[in-house]
Amino acid sequence: MLESQKTIEERKQEIIDQLEVLRAYMGGVPTEIVHSNTRFKVRRGWFQSILFDMDWLLFRDGRDLISDRFYQELLEDFSKLGQISKQLEGRLTTQEDIDLGDSMIDKMIAELKR
Repeated sequence: MLESQKTIEERKQEIIDQLEVLRAYMGGVPTEIVHSNTRFKVRRGWFQSILFDMDWLLFRDGRDLISDRFYQELLEDFSKLGQISKQLEGRLTTQEDIDLGDSMIDKMIAELKR
């Protein structure tokens, strides 16, 4: 089915489903370095996936699914998470980074469920 043929509720549910998969990744900071074939939140790819979903809501087909107020808030979060993702090229992920990513996922899900 083409994106334009889907209802708003179907489009919202698709992004909620994607976000819930990301939310289910394993949290915490493991004692050993994990590699890209694992589902840990400490991986830089987890942050990249959150950024992708944020980008879709902000700048692509999802813009009409969120309120103007949330758009402004999400834009600020997008910038903040983008900076953290860039920093992760040179440092290890902290629990604070993971908590921030989780809170952004939770905010997006809550907005889409309205």
